[in-house]
Amino acid sequence: MMTKRQLGKLCAGIGLLAALVILALDVLFPGREGGFGPGQITALLVSIALFLLGMSLLPLGDDPA
Repeated sequence: MMTKRQLGKLCAGIGLLAALVILALDVLFPGREGGFGPGQITALLVSIALFLLGMSLLPLGDDPA
């Protein structure tokens, strides 16, 4: 069974990784359509929200999720 701390670490890790991948897309493919589009902005906001959700679960400790 997962604890809230483990779930928080998982959500924060996935959110951070997703945000880094989204940001890296512009570095790896700079010639595409001139910057961030609405889809990238939405995905970046969702990944940041997931990261913040995960960070908010960390202090809740070892209670079952």
